[in-house]
Amino acid sequence: MGFSIELLYLARPGDKRLVNPFDLIELGFRPTEAPVHRTRASEVVGAPPERVWQVLVDHAAMPTWSPFQRSEVVADQDGHGGVGTVRRLSGGPLGMSLTERIVAVEEPYRLEYTAEGAPGQDSYHGFVTLEPLPGGGTRVTWEAQFHARLPGSPR
Repeated sequence: MGFSIELLYLARPGDKRLVNPFDLIELGFRPTEAPVHRTRASEVVGAPPERVWQVLVDHAAMPTWSPFQRSEVVADQDGHGGVGTVRRLSGGPLGMSLTERIVAVEEPYRLEYTAEGAPGQDSYHGFVTLEPLPGGGTRVTWEAQFHARLPGSPR
């Protein structure tokens, strides 16, 4: 039985000390890692955010820049690849296939999506942020958070 490690520490600037609210440790609770895993990658490209955005929301063309060999648009409510768009990706690393749903859009700066079907992952939520740079170009940042369900991974 476990609980989030954040419950164990009382923090003030420069001071972090273990606390034991409600005698939880004596009751058999043990501190565990937070169950959400996060990852992040960032790259600078020479195109402005508006051009990068056009590539990002061209869901049918994802195989030209992603590790997946096929991308099928299953649903596109507004015809522009926005909120509610569902894409099925297949032929990925090790034959992986998954389904992604666009859940938030702030054109041309932010796209959020959820994914189902990735092996060993639950509650996957991805974020792509486009940041214009002084002098031109765009910083493209991809972030994801998910629950790992692989044997031996922390829960």
